[in-house]
Amino acid sequence: MSYHIHTPRISVTRRGFSIITLCLIGLALFMTAFSCSEQVDLTIEELLEKSHEAYRRLSPFEVNFSTVVEFPGSDPGMRSLRYRLGNGNQIMIEIGTQMRVVTTENKLFIENKSVADRYLEVSYGGNLAKTLASVRGRSILAGIWEPPQAALQKSSSIDALAGALSYSNSMGDLEFVEMARLSDSFYELTFSAANGSCKARFDSFSHLLEEIEYLVRPADAPEDYAMLLKGSYTTTPLASTEGLFSFDPGERAMVKTLRELAAPAPGISQPPESVLSPQDLTVNQITMKELAKALQDKRVLLVGEDHLYNEPPLYLCKLLEEMEERSTSLLLELPNDIQQEIDTYMQEGSESALKAIFSGRQVLQLQSLLRWSFENRHQMREVLAVDEPLYEILLRRSYLEDTRNATMAGAIARTWRKHPNNRLVVYGGQLHMMKAGRYRVDSPSRETAGMRLTRLGIPENQIVSIMLNGDENFHLHSIWGQPGVLPLKDQNFRIPIPYLIDYPIFGGTYADEFFDYFVNLGKLTKVELE
Repeated sequence: MSYHIHTPRISVTRRGFSIITLCLIGLALFMTAFSCSEQVDLTIEELLEKSHEAYRRLSPFEVNFSTVVEFPGSDPGMRSLRYRLGNGNQIMIEIGTQMRVVTTENKLFIENKSVADRYLEVSYGGNLAKTLASVRGRSILAGIWEPPQAALQKSSSIDALAGALSYSNSMGDLEFVEMARLSDSFYELTFSAANGSCKARFDSFSHLLEEIEYLVRPADAPEDYAMLLKGSYTTTPLASTEGLFSFDPGERAMVKTLRELAAPAPGISQPPESVLSPQDLTVNQITMKELAKALQDKRVLLVGEDHLYNEPPLYLCKLLEEMEERSTSLLLELPNDIQQEIDTYMQEGSESALKAIFSGRQVLQLQSLLRWSFENRHQMREVLAVDEPLYEILLRRSYLEDTRNATMAGAIARTWRKHPNNRLVVYGGQLHMMKAGRYRVDSPSRETAGMRLTRLGIPENQIVSIMLNGDENFHLHSIWGQPGVLPLKDQNFRIPIPYLIDYPIFGGTYADEFFDYFVNLGKLTKVELE
């Protein structure tokens, strides 16, 4: 098949042709002049002055900041933040659906939606990063900083911009290095710090900040370890600022620290003795032998401890001795960057190799559990560190969010698939090892490692969760002081979760929704740290 295309003929007289030619030449000269005027390279001072003027004209405006964060050895993570900027020092930041930060000319206010009776108020001199750093600690605000647009709105100073871009606990002070014209569309400013670098890209027509890129090398990380963040800004004018930059405390009480604004531990409306009797508990207790028998056919044992006591890991060792021998993978809440040292110890079994794992590190003191694993290596086929290193935890909280539970759950699921005949014993903090719920902060990032396992393909009937505690570390101790094992399922009573876990727990009411057994260890002794 063939096609014949008819091309229309255009007839132009000589005079008409001359007019068209002159018009085209004039248009070309105009476009050349316009293009040349736009192509003139600006100095750093001129660019920032134009950006300063642009943001002042734009005010009030909203900025949506979207980031992709890449950590070595893991999938990229994404985060979005929204800022609204008014005149002067007015800034409003929404942190998910939980918290709101509002600044006025001389005050900074923070409200937590889950705390109805309090708000935080501190003095504010216009430096949001500095003010937040004075109150945030290791909270959800760790990844919140002064928007660079706020610095550009107030000033055309390169130092002010560099200060706003040096936003996290993990990034050192930035110094301006150079400016380059990437293309017709962007100017790129490069900054350097002792532990990384930053590139900020400005639109060459609007002079607004459009893109940003960070490379961060934590001080304690291996030499080849670096986090990469790529972010983009979408800026939109606001038609109205009504209600955005005002704060009405109402009847709420003012607090001075973020700790006072944290969601309180769940209140106990009735003391344990008014709900349960000692007989209710003792008549339902089982022995360690009975617990071992009940756990025998389970493939995934989640064992939660109250950190830095000697008795919890020793109890686990005795429990495993009571169980029938089976090829076992032991997964520990230890940073995965010490896996090589753990492997060395499991090969050698020397005290020097064991000391190399723990000396000089802020890690859980699980020496007794590792010694037992080496002595029983005929069944303890592997010992795996499944937590994130401290430098990575801080990085993720600063630039992304808390990802420890996702990291632990992923390691458990991979081991479950890799060794289908192994029993998996996972040992870590109580809050990570619960089979349901969220803790401390009512956020998806705080969904427990245990809760995530069924979504990763592990059948629920193969998972069992055991909590280890003792002394007066749980409220039920007031009527249950003697050691023992308490099954929580299929009882004629249900224990409210605050009686056993003294932290804010969301997503359930009763302990049996979160774990299957609670072990009262009795007297506890603190670990002596090296």
